[in-house]
Amino acid sequence: MVHRRLRLSNFSLTVVLLPLLQGLEISNPGQVVYSEARTSGVVEHEVTLECGTTLPDVFIWSFTQPGTDTIRAVVYNFGKGPKLQQLAKDLGDLNVISNSASLSIEKLPLAAEGLYTCQALYDTDEEARLYYYYVHLRVLVPVSKPYVILSNTSAVEGSSFWMRCGLENGTEPINYIWEQESSSGLISILAEGDSSLVNIIWVSRNHTGGYRCLARNEVNQQRSDRIWLDVLFGPDLPQIDVSAYSVTEQGYSALERGNASLLCQASSNPPSQYVWFYNNSQIYSGPQLSISTILREDTGNYACLAQNTYLNTRSKKTILLTVYYPPDGAPTCTVFPANNYTDLALACSWVGGYPPATLKWSPYVNGDHKQETSNFTQIQPGPGTANNSVFTCHGSHVALNVSQSCSTRTWLPSGVPQCSANSSRNNEYLMLSCSWEGGFPQALLWWASSLGERLGAPEETSNILVLRASANYSGKTFVCHSKHPLNKESEKCMVKFEAPVLVTERSVVSVYESNDVQLTCLLSRHYPAVTEITWYNNLRQNVGDTPKKYTLQQAAAWSNLTVRETDSMVDSGQYWCSATNAVGRTEMPILLVVMRYPVPPNITFSKIIYSSRERTDVSMEWLVQTDGDLTGFFIEYQKLLVPMGKSDSTSSWQKLAADLEPSKRSYQINNLDPTVTYAFRITAMNHRTTGNPSDNKSPVSVPVSKPYIVLSDPSPVEGTSVWMRCGLENGTEPINYVWEQESRNGLVTTLAESNRSLINITWVTRNHTGMYRCLARNEVNSQRSDSILLDVIYGPDLPEIGVTPYLKTASGFTALEKGNISLMCQASSNPPSQYVWFYNNSHISSGPQLTITKILRTQTGNYSCLAQNTFLSTGSRKTIALTVYYPPDGAPSCTVLPVNNYTDLSLFCSWLGGYPPATLKWSPYVNGDDRGEVTNITRIYPGAYTANNSVFTCYGSHVALNINQSCSTKTWLPYGEPRCSANSSRNNEYLMLSCSWEGGFPHALLWWASSSGDRLGTSEENSNILVLRASGNYSGKTFVCNAKHPLAKEMRQCVLKLEPPVLMTQRSVVSVIEGNNVQLNCSLSKNYPAVTEVTWYNNAKQKVGDKPNKYVVQQAVGWSSLTVQETDGILDGGQYWCSATNAVGTAEIPITLLVIMPVSKPYIQLSDSSPVEGTSLWLRCAVDKGTGPINYMWEQESQPGLLTTLAKWNSSLVNVTWVTRNHTGWYRCLARNEVNQQRSDRVWLEVLYGPDLPQIDVTAYSVMDRGYSALEKGSVSLMCQASSNPPGQYIWFYNNSQIYTGAQLTITKVLRGHAGYYACLAQNTYLNTRSKKTVTLTVYYPPDGVPSCSISAANNYTDLAFLCSWEGGYPPATLKWSPYANGDNQQGVSNVTRIQPGPDTANNSVFTCHGSHVALNITQSCSTRTWLPYGEPQCLAHVTRNNEYLMLSCSWEGGFPLALLWWVSSSGDMQGTSEENSNILVLRSSANYSGKAFVCHAKHPLNKEDKICVITLEAPVLMTQRSVVSVYEGNDVELTCILSKNYPTATDVTWYNNLKQNVDDTPKKYVLQRSAAWSNLTVRETDSTVDSGQYWCSATNAVGGAEIPVLLLVKRYPMPPNVTITKITYSSHQRTAVTVEWLIQAERDLTGFFVELQKLPGRVGKSDVAPLWQKVAADLEPSSRSYQINSLDPTGKYAFRVTAVNRRTIGHPSQVKSPAPPPFRAYHAVIGAAIGGMLVATVLTVLIFIYVVRNRNNIPRE
Repeated sequence: MVHRRLRLSNFSLTVVLLPLLQGLEISNPGQVVYSEARTSGVVEHEVTLECGTTLPDVFIWSFTQPGTDTIRAVVYNFGKGPKLQQLAKDLGDLNVISNSASLSIEKLPLAAEGLYTCQALYDTDEEARLYYYYVHLRVLVPVSKPYVILSNTSAVEGSSFWMRCGLENGTEPINYIWEQESSSGLISILAEGDSSLVNIIWVSRNHTGGYRCLARNEVNQQRSDRIWLDVLFGPDLPQIDVSAYSVTEQGYSALERGNASLLCQASSNPPSQYVWFYNNSQIYSGPQLSISTILREDTGNYACLAQNTYLNTRSKKTILLTVYYPPDGAPTCTVFPANNYTDLALACSWVGGYPPATLKWSPYVNGDHKQETSNFTQIQPGPGTANNSVFTCHGSHVALNVSQSCSTRTWLPSGVPQCSANSSRNNEYLMLSCSWEGGFPQALLWWASSLGERLGAPEETSNILVLRASANYSGKTFVCHSKHPLNKESEKCMVKFEAPVLVTERSVVSVYESNDVQLTCLLSRHYPAVTEITWYNNLRQNVGDTPKKYTLQQAAAWSNLTVRETDSMVDSGQYWCSATNAVGRTEMPILLVVMRYPVPPNITFSKIIYSSRERTDVSMEWLVQTDGDLTGFFIEYQKLLVPMGKSDSTSSWQKLAADLEPSKRSYQINNLDPTVTYAFRITAMNHRTTGNPSDNKSPVSVPVSKPYIVLSDPSPVEGTSVWMRCGLENGTEPINYVWEQESRNGLVTTLAESNRSLINITWVTRNHTGMYRCLARNEVNSQRSDSILLDVIYGPDLPEIGVTPYLKTASGFTALEKGNISLMCQASSNPPSQYVWFYNNSHISSGPQLTITKILRTQTGNYSCLAQNTFLSTGSRKTIALTVYYPPDGAPSCTVLPVNNYTDLSLFCSWLGGYPPATLKWSPYVNGDDRGEVTNITRIYPGAYTANNSVFTCYGSHVALNINQSCSTKTWLPYGEPRCSANSSRNNEYLMLSCSWEGGFPHALLWWASSSGDRLGTSEENSNILVLRASGNYSGKTFVCNAKHPLAKEMRQCVLKLEPPVLMTQRSVVSVIEGNNVQLNCSLSKNYPAVTEVTWYNNAKQKVGDKPNKYVVQQAVGWSSLTVQETDGILDGGQYWCSATNAVGTAEIPITLLVIMPVSKPYIQLSDSSPVEGTSLWLRCAVDKGTGPINYMWEQESQPGLLTTLAKWNSSLVNVTWVTRNHTGWYRCLARNEVNQQRSDRVWLEVLYGPDLPQIDVTAYSVMDRGYSALEKGSVSLMCQASSNPPGQYIWFYNNSQIYTGAQLTITKVLRGHAGYYACLAQNTYLNTRSKKTVTLTVYYPPDGVPSCSISAANNYTDLAFLCSWEGGYPPATLKWSPYANGDNQQGVSNVTRIQPGPDTANNSVFTCHGSHVALNITQSCSTRTWLPYGEPQCLAHVTRNNEYLMLSCSWEGGFPLALLWWVSSSGDMQGTSEENSNILVLRSSANYSGKAFVCHAKHPLNKEDKICVITLEAPVLMTQRSVVSVYEGNDVELTCILSKNYPTATDVTWYNNLKQNVDDTPKKYVLQRSAAWSNLTVRETDSTVDSGQYWCSATNAVGGAEIPVLLLVKRYPMPPNVTITKITYSSHQRTAVTVEWLIQAERDLTGFFVELQKLPGRVGKSDVAPLWQKVAADLEPSSRSYQINSLDPTGKYAFRVTAVNRRTIGHPSQVKSPAPPPFRAYHAVIGAAIGGMLVATVLTVLIFIYVVRNRNNIPRE
């Protein structure tokens, strides 16, 4: 029923739907919604038809075929699933998409095209709604593969043809694109449109190539197979390419003895055939003519004829070839001063060659880049030339592959002019020396007075002026002027003479007696140098006479006098310093005052106490009352018989300690008599002066004991209170308490300080956690307690969450997708926190660290860390937000477009997706804008400022990517320039102006304009064609094609000028030999557009096309030729016409043809075929026939291939009046008239001559002024050659003795004895003539070995001197340093020395001396290296064994040459002498040197400045880690002693025990450990009564001594706890073993137990005499609480006790107990037996009861 209703064209909604939906009420059925859509699908592909966005309650799909109104159901769904109808099979593979009403059709057929209607019903709460969806489906057919049809596959250039693109099927509209692929592979678009046919009206060779068409519709596109179009044309006018050539005005040039190749190419299809002519004679067939080893005689005209045999066309071209040859050798150049040393003259010469060589200076001299030939000299302004300028003269010649050059360098002399003055030994003469060495050219120097008067003559490089010495010159100035072309102004240096002027640092010098003192004398002004400085003492005596008393130190500018061991009575007074030079003398007094040392300050005791309970040790401290000089102290003691002040009589004072350090303020005195009362005093010393003694004092007081700490709570909670008390056993009040806290990191701070032993902390914080100790002190001493731990309980704090790796944002943290991330939670807490992790409030992990491997974007959310303190049951929580970043897919996409009327570029880049959005940025920055944008970015870039072929890259960056993604786009100009062309239709009806500028990106815009600027036609991209109707009015008119591209700042143009044809001919009159063919040429000099056809008319004004057998016409673009075949003098002579027509005009031109006779072949007649040189000869060229006038040319071939023209004239006879050998050769003559030319056969002419003066060639050799030289032990060949015909005979003579016959004399192993004269005699036996020549041969031999070289220091160790030597050999060897020393590259022979500035030389520089000799194939060399000593100078101080002398050692080892070293005191006085490599200064040991510095100076040529190392001498200063050391007895203890300052190193550190005895005397008791900076004393097995007391550490070096006390306290171990016996029983019935068990009463230190027994005579406690106790067990473990004693006497009675031991301290014995009797062990067995009997009885009773019950009927009853 429903199916029948749906087939109706108009049906009722109620009729269709109500039967299907019973019970459904439609309140407003008129509100129906209609929707219409169109979609397309491709045959055999899939398509989806939409029916709403949601699934309706009921839907029906129907189909209407195009052209009909019939509606047929396809599928319906009434709420029970879709049902397909039979029609669905015809519409393809049709399915309903799940959860929707949309249809999916796979493998779409053509029959599926039509209208689809979907009726959808939606049942909503408000009402039912009905929707109609109309979908128009169009089925598209893709295009098939096209094919190409050509009208002609081999078209001739100038004809027309068409192409059609065939296609089988495809949905319209179809677009056709024609592509042309040239032979080079370049593909271009020929045409594009909706037509499949292409017409080409005028075929050109450019149309040759492969063609294919592309057909496309909206579905797809297909290309046809390629088909080839072959265009026939040519040949064009040949192009001749000459290899190894250059172009000249007349033609081409080639290089002599090179290979020349002439390649002829004429465009033609099929390819051309080629024929070559040389001077109009055919010489070769083929495209390439090669001439190997070309000679200058090969110069001439070369012509190439190209022929197209298929089209029967030809063309010809002629060129002139000239042979070039170069000059010999290379250019020579130099530089010299000019114009009074203000300018430079650069001279360069290179003579010979053709054409002349071109010379050019580089860089351009004086800014002039002109060039000249052969010789070239230019003036260069000197001051405008840079120093070290190298000028190169480049000689170029076309016959050379590379240019030849010579170079010359000009440089200033190094530095500035150096002036110096010296005097003769007796100061009689003054010599003023001025030098400015080096440079090229050399500088000019001259001396002048201060008034400008010139003195002496000017000289180059150096100038010395000699004057007689005179005091008048003092204060006078002499100036040395120097001039060099490179300097604008002259340099100068000055010498000013000065008489000596002496100064001193102190004119009055004071010193304390017994010390040495130094008097200084300085030369402040003196020139020339003072020859000597003399000292006189206070008695006016020369100090040189008493060397033991006086010491002199001198240098160039100073002199020091040292007065040794001064005495106030002897050495005080006036001393004199005197100096003399060549221009004066002076002296200076110095007053020496010798003084005594002042009295040192007074001393006051600040503390003096007994430091031990036994009163055997006293510790004292003192103060210095005032500031004053002192060098030490000494201490005295006095035994008091009565208390101080009670008696007038006292015992004498005795020294207890002397030579105490001046820095000491305390001292410890040991081993005093405890029964005696002592008084002490201390006195200061200042060298030899003794101060006033201090007040007398006796020691007092008792020290405090070691304190201990009591805590109220060792583990308080943060925020509560706690108190601590410092307990003390004894100590004299007042007592001060200091509380110290040591934190976990070891930092100790003072917490409190007061006179109270209790400290309260009202609010405990975690910072209070740490070790605490208290220090108690009184006026005598101080003591520290042991440390005790205060552990504060707190937390947890708010957690800190660390994320790695991470990026922090405003909202939290970020991570990269698929990366690993770690979250670390930390919260301060004691005890440490426990951690729990939550993700979005869900528990996910426990522990401080949460690690997520390969995190995904779905794991973005909130992460919480809960920290818990389980001890306090507290917790804290922190949450962070974690966002996962993920990148967009793929890579950015980008392109470029023209904007702003093709003036700018628009760069567009896009990259969608990802979170956060990707950042895009163009590079290079577009228009200076480096901003980045997200998702899409567009930038406008000024086109005119963009470089061609610019590549713009769009970089896309994203935080989730390690590297950037990018896309690139390139913009480039179209290649070349816009191209214009004009063509006309076949009947010249239309003109087509074509303009193209192909390529480029984006494409260029083109439009046509008239010459007046009016725009014609429309604008097009890439190409533009303008069509005009042909007219003669266009003749001479210009049309302009404008092209615009964003990259071009200005518009590009190409211009077309239309011209009517203008005809020309090469010859207006053409002659030809009768019977030959002749060609008449006609060329178009002006014609545009191209002439479609050129027409010929013969001498009868008939069109030649009517007689094809007589006439042959050849045509190409721009020319046409007419060939008249088999010319006849009567019929073919006359006027011929050439006519041409194009779209804008017509022209014609006449040509006259003359037919004439040629000459016949000539022959030669000679007067003599073998003349002798010097005689005469005639030659005749005979010709039988030929049209006159006839011209004759004689050619001589003297060598194969070398042809020269001997004569040219109109006479056939040649006379040679003087025959020479150069006339020998082949001769032929050429006869020619205006028609042709003919050569005769060759005739040989033989000239007899010689012999000439012989030429002797020597190999191997070198040329000398006096002859030749050869190398010893080498092979020498002497070749004699003398020109002669017939050839000569040769005889050799050595020193006038005949030695050999033949042309070549060979000495296989020449020796130095073979040197001498060698003569060669040459003879011509035919003419009976001879000649002779003599040469000198010198034999060279080398020196032995190799050069030797070295480096030494020079000029006071500021420069380096290089010495190289290689003696022997002939001639002397040539030596040269490399690299050039001091910029000087000159060389010397045998010996050569160069000075090189040291500081300018690099460290580790290697200098090589190259020795060359002509007798050696390779140079010999020696190398030497200069290097700095390694590191820095090293200074050390040593002492002799008895500390008598100090040795200051300075070394800077290594280096070459060696460094120079010398010692200087801190005041600058030189000590000792200078030495290389190392220097040792020996001084007498003295305490005066303590704190003094000595400086070692080191000088090396490679260093500009001196290097120094400094030694500061220090007396020993001792320190100890602990001044009071305590130890429990029985243990070893270590006392430390540290040297904080000492130099030189103390020779020995000595320890003294508490009895002031050297510990080395008792090695078993004491163990010493030493190193350079410390010494430790170990006291072994300490005893409190023997080892306690003061120990002393003492050290001494060469400049002083020191000692330090260390107090050792040996303590007893505390009492162990008491022991109680808890159980003691016999462990066997035999009473032979006893088991004892015990407990300790308190937890104290203990190291073990021992068990004792006592054998009792009777009952315990009833006897008055107790037996002895015997140890039965010792050294029991401290953890033991029981012990078994075996092997007892069973008849005896025993008592036992247990005692605890703490190392050597024995505790109190336990109470005495005897063992109890052993327990009754049979009790258990008796009980077991009783129970067993009871069980047996019970079981029997039960069994009997059961039996009775079962057999109750059988039992008799009464």
